[in-house]
Amino acid sequence: MGLLTPVAVKIGSLEWMPKLLPQIVWVDTHLQQVSRGRVSVLDIAGLPNLMLTVVGRKSGIPRSTPLLCVPDGDTWLIAGSYFGGPKMPVWVFNLRAADTAHIRYGKLETAVRAEELEGDARAAAWRTMLRTWPNYAKYEQRTDRLIMTVPEVETVFGKAGRADTATDPAPLTMFETTIRFKPRDEWREGMTPDMLVEELDRAVQVPGLANVWVPPIRNRIDMLATGIKSPIGVKVSGEDLGELERVALQIEQAAKNIPGVSSALAERLSGGRYVDVDIDRLEAARYGLNIADVQQIVSGAIGGANVARTVEGLARYPINVRYPREIRDSVDELRNLPVLTPSGQQITLGTVAQVRVTSGPPMLKSEQGRPTSYVYIDVRGRDLSSVVGDLQEVIAAEVDLPPGVSLSYAGQFEYLTRAYERLQIVVPATLAIIFLLLYLIFRRFDEALLIMGTLPFALTGGFWLLYLMGYNQSVATAVGFIALAGVSAEFGVIMLIYLKAALERRGEDPDAEEVSAAIREGALLRVRPKAMTVAVILAGLFPILIGTGAGSEVMSRIAAPMIGGMITAPLLSMFVLPAAYLLLRRPRPERPTQPQGEEECVTQPS
Repeated sequence: MGLLTPVAVKIGSLEWMPKLLPQIVWVDTHLQQVSRGRVSVLDIAGLPNLMLTVVGRKSGIPRSTPLLCVPDGDTWLIAGSYFGGPKMPVWVFNLRAADTAHIRYGKLETAVRAEELEGDARAAAWRTMLRTWPNYAKYEQRTDRLIMTVPEVETVFGKAGRADTATDPAPLTMFETTIRFKPRDEWREGMTPDMLVEELDRAVQVPGLANVWVPPIRNRIDMLATGIKSPIGVKVSGEDLGELERVALQIEQAAKNIPGVSSALAERLSGGRYVDVDIDRLEAARYGLNIADVQQIVSGAIGGANVARTVEGLARYPINVRYPREIRDSVDELRNLPVLTPSGQQITLGTVAQVRVTSGPPMLKSEQGRPTSYVYIDVRGRDLSSVVGDLQEVIAAEVDLPPGVSLSYAGQFEYLTRAYERLQIVVPATLAIIFLLLYLIFRRFDEALLIMGTLPFALTGGFWLLYLMGYNQSVATAVGFIALAGVSAEFGVIMLIYLKAALERRGEDPDAEEVSAAIREGALLRVRPKAMTVAVILAGLFPILIGTGAGSEVMSRIAAPMIGGMITAPLLSMFVLPAAYLLLRRPRPERPTQPQGEEECVTQPS
């Protein structure tokens, strides 16, 4: 730390500092050239830093970069970002590809090996780095800063990982950000929610993260119902984790080229670090220890053991006892953990077990007894069915599925498919019930078929309104069409009852003029009641159609077919149905016939 450290900390906390990153990098580059790599911007600021030299993954030429660091014992902690900038620097990719690197810290020059921390180790490293320089918090708040650049955003709250509860379905690699917008009257002129989503998608471009913008209520419902928050999820199941990750990455690349797919991200099944304790049975037996004894020591001393419980009012807190962090925060320290044998002798854990760090999946899901990897796909501007259809074609053409690997689809599409399968039974059953009720009312097949035949024409208004509003077919619209079919059938039933009543008043055998007059009379009696019925239905459903509150996305799609059908269904029942009934009941003129027993006399010329 130097004299200018407080000033550097203060300057680094400014909101507009990330915008000056190109200038800072330019000054730092030229300063190193002049000083031959001995002085950097970090040195002038009085911040602890090291000079990292790593071989370029493409060029093979050693590259040197000054980095802000935090000494932590025999290790150095660095953040994989240049001052919290939105793009990942090149040295991160070079360091991932190289086995070893070279650093210069003060007068110390040595070769090192990089390790990318995850999980609890990463969280502990961040706490250590924040104690040295609080501005490291800016690195974690990068996404929040990018979201706050949109003027309509009022507050942003982010969560990384998952809650310590079995009811949280979020994976460890998910960043959940809750955004609260300003009131609508404070938005820019002409701004809509869809335009806000597009602007947020353009603003938030973080490498390694895929954006999925959903309302909070819908997010929780989707996560609890399907396990994922994206509309489409491709489940890759198999036995070999390497094959699962390879297939998932291929699907990710293939899905990004499909129209309507805004983002696609496959789970990474590698990158997790585990401490593996392999017990040596023979060595443990020499000291009078069995496997259970060593496991109890590892679980209690390292993981912690609950020894009691404290009660504070209505709250109960467990008392956990384990070794201090400073004697268990590295593999070497774990090997030197004291172990007490039954004979009273004190040995180390490394004497009876091999302790090493192994690689594995950071989080692994399984379904039906098989490991499963997910590919999260977000859709915008297209319906799910057409996107999945294109996705299936692309996967069949571009993705090589090895033996033993299977694909299935999850998310909203899975439930949409189940709903469509259920609707294939519900819709015909609904139509059959309507036809049966019509037959029981009129006791005539032709009149029941007349009303059923007019239903498709009555539903055309619903389809036109869905098209004009840009709504796709969904379960909600199907429910609206089922309700519209019932109302249209009711319109036809009432109209037909009035027509039959007017025709019955004309006697048993009316002529064509009487039939026409009766139908005109019955139809005219229903104009005013029909108009009032339609007006009441429109007055009740129109606020639902234009509403923007909670649940409006579903309710508006139920109301849209009804409102559209209220234009065509009444017109059909008032104009088309009377005309069709006239053709059905108008008496046909009888053809003249020859009387029996009489012969026609024809005069023959002489």
